[in-house]
Amino acid sequence: GEWDSWPPRAWPTQYSHLPSPGCSQGVCSKQMLVVPLHYNESYSQPVYKPYLTVCNGRRICSTYRTTYQVAWREVRREVQQTHVVCCQGWKKRHPGALTCDEAICAKPCLNRGICVRPEQCECAPGWGGKHCHVDVDECRTGVTLCSHHCVNTAGSFTCSCPQGLVLGQDRRTCAEGLLEPPAGASILSVAVREAEHDKHDLRQEIRELRGRLERLEQWAGQAG
Repeated sequence: GEWDSWPPRAWPTQYSHLPSPGCSQGVCSKQMLVVPLHYNESYSQPVYKPYLTVCNGRRICSTYRTTYQVAWREVRREVQQTHVVCCQGWKKRHPGALTCDEAICAKPCLNRGICVRPEQCECAPGWGGKHCHVDVDECRTGVTLCSHHCVNTAGSFTCSCPQGLVLGQDRRTCAEGLLEPPAGASILSVAVREAEHDKHDLRQEIRELRGRLERLEQWAGQAG
């Protein structure tokens, strides 16, 4: 049927408590809600219409035909719904959830930390403290992280090498070797070589022009 309004009218709800052992999935107790509903619905109502017809023996007799029309009726019924009560420090992920598996931390966990239990954060690597707000100095943990120098950074660390050594591909070990020139230096060296080559060509052209000029002057002197 069709309802004339939504949501339907409901009377005060009755509760039926269901015991829940312990605090499973953050749920302290479950309640069965009995919600009375009151609404109107449509239905097909039969209508009997009498009429006259000719019966056997050409007699006129009365009979009826059945037709149907849309009518409305009032419906009252009860719907049962399960309601979950969360333990302190836990909440539902959405209002209709039947579990309370999302922990509550009054102060948020910082630096990618996750609230895993009530008022307890699980911090990302490199961070510590109750709310993951303290930077962990990895260089002072007693664990050898770099072969030479360890430099603490926010949430992490880097390794550096003394003069004459270079940092390897693992970014932790120093070894002897030549530093690779930066890309800008390589481009500059190519440009310098090209300029020197152009300068050599220019000097060669100047010498050739001077030779031609000297020959022209000699020819002009002989012609005069």
